[in-house]
Amino acid sequence: MTHLYEATLHSGRAFAVRAVDVARDLDRVWAWWNAPHVAGYWSVAVRLGAPRPDGAYDKDDLRRYLEASLARGSDHRPVILMIDGNDVGYLEEYAVGASPLAGHPELAAEDRGFHVMIGEPDREKPGFGPEIWPQVVRWQRQAHPGARRVALEPSVKNEKAIRGALALPGARRAADVQLPHKMAALIIVE
Repeated sequence: MTHLYEATLHSGRAFAVRAVDVARDLDRVWAWWNAPHVAGYWSVAVRLGAPRPDGAYDKDDLRRYLEASLARGSDHRPVILMIDGNDVGYLEEYAVGASPLAGHPELAAEDRGFHVMIGEPDREKPGFGPEIWPQVVRWQRQAHPGARRVALEPSVKNEKAIRGALALPGARRAADVQLPHKMAALIIVE
């Protein structure tokens, strides 16, 4: 399995990022997307489209989405976050110019952004996100040297994610922005 990025966290644990393997990861990512601790913060409809008349989605919808996202490359790539070889979360990296943030006056098209979900509930501990997010920012800067900024846009309702994002070195809350699917706190990491 090829890692897109590897680092050692301050805690001494090994951190890695790898591309989603749809055949291997579909069940796990589906479970994470539907986990109670994620509900309300992860916008499934914006990713999978309108639900069927019964209001439901299924794993085939997610499979199609992941396959289409992987075909787009790093403009919108789904990845798995790993700690000590264990899958712990899901992340979508994206190019700002290929996102709803395109044209924002404080961001350039080549800037980067990411959406992150800590899938394993036992990892939802204070300090876990702030421990891994600096590595995600470093990965984005390393992989995309033309990017001057990294953007995060958690829901304004997700105070925990906002606090974690603002703990990143160089982070500031630039504005609250209305995106098609949520009111977001735009956090920019210089």
